Amino acid sequence: MNVRNELNQLLQEEAYNHSRKPKPSRYPNNKTQVRLLSSLLAGPALAWFAPLFEKKSALLNDFNSFIREFKTTFGDSNKDCCGGNKFGKFGKRGVPTVVRDTLVITVSIQLLDKSMFFVNTLIDSDASACFLNYMLAHQYNLPTRRKKTLLSVEVIDGQEISSEAVIYETKPLMIRYQDHCEEITFNLIQTPHYQAILELIWLAHHNPNINWCEHILKFPDAVCILHI
Repeated sequence: MNVRNELNQLLQEEAYNHSRKPKPSRYPNNKTQVRLLSSLLAGPALAWFAPLFEKKSALLNDFNSFIREFKTTFGDSNKDCCGGNKFGKFGKRGVPTVVRDTLVITVSIQLLDKSMFFVNTLIDSDASACFLNYMLAHQYNLPTRRKKTLLSVEVIDGQEISSEAVIYETKPLMIRYQDHCEEITFNLIQTPHYQAILELIWLAHHNPNINWCEHILKFPDAVCILHI
C-alpha cells in the first residue's frame, strides 16, 4: 500500500469511529489535521513527506510544527499573493484546503445507520458530473445501482483515467458541509487524487461564494436553507 492510500484509509477509519461519538468534533486532534493535509500533497511535497510517515516522525503529531517544517523546506508561495495561509483553516466550519492549486473541502456523508464519514472533495468547475471513489463506496457499503445511461469520462483534474464508461452510481446520499445539507448521486470511478468530486452543474446551481485567496467556500443563506 502506498503512502497516500494508507493515509486515506487511516483518515476514513478515524472519521468513521469518531463520528459515532455523541458530539464529534470535525478534527479532534493534531494528528488528524496532519493526516488530512498530508493526504493532499503531491510531487516533491509528497516525496518529502513519505519518509516522515514511514519513520513515524514526531512532526506527524504536531500540526503547527509540521507546517513550520514544511514552510522551511518549500517556502510559502501563497503569502505574497494573498497574505494568508496556503493550507487553509481547520475548525468547526470545515476545511477548504489548497495544496495543488485546487480547492478541496471536507464533506461528510451519512451512512444507513445515520453515522457519518468524511471525504476530501474537489470542487472542479471542469467536471461534467459528481464522482466518488468506488473503493470508498465498497468500504462503507454504500447503496449503489447500475446507471440507466452509461457515462464516458476520460480526464478529471487534468489526470487521465480509464476510457471505459461509468456503469454504476450511488443511490442519493446525504452530504453535509458547514450548515449546508443535501442529497447527491455520485458516479463511481477510480478517482485519481480525490475521494469525491463536485461538478460544474452543482457549482452553478448553488453558486457558492468562493474566496480563492483565503480558500473559503460559503453558501448564500437563501440557497442553503432550502437543503437543511
